Amino acid sequence: MATNSQLKQDVICACRILSQQKLVEGFGHVSARLADSELFLMTPRLSLSLVEEPDLLTVNLNAEVIEGSRPAPSETWLHAAIMKAKPRVNAIARIHARLANMFSVTDRKLEPVHNHGSFFAGGVPVFFTPDLILTAKLGDEVAQALGNKPVTGK
Repeated sequence: MATNSQLKQDVICACRILSQQKLVEGFGHVSARLADSELFLMTPRLSLSLVEEPDLLTVNLNAEVIEGSRPAPSETWLHAAIMKAKPRVNAIARIHARLANMFSVTDRKLEPVHNHGSFFAGGVPVFFTPDLILTAKLGDEVAQALGNKPVTGK
């Protein structure tokens, strides 16, 4: 696992890529587990294109901000619940891609169409509750819906 300094740089790099590729238009968030810890870095409630290293928050598995002065995203519980339930998960990106949002209002199962998407074989689990993940209970339900898949749709 990367050092904390490298991890901060990686989170900022992820923010830039997600913004540049228009996978977030407005808000989204990125988190990354700190090495040998029950803490993770998380982007604050700020457009990912604007996040700098000093803006990053350190959060525990109870969704409490341990370090950082910016406001935490509303869906901090989403990251905390997944990190808590799945110790092998080391990073999460919550995006609001327009195409994914369009599929979210259909009953169509999302399947990979190219070998680059092979890790989505068997489809993408969908969490059917349209609410923002603002509570520990909803966070736990998303983690359960995710199962052993690398992604969940909402």
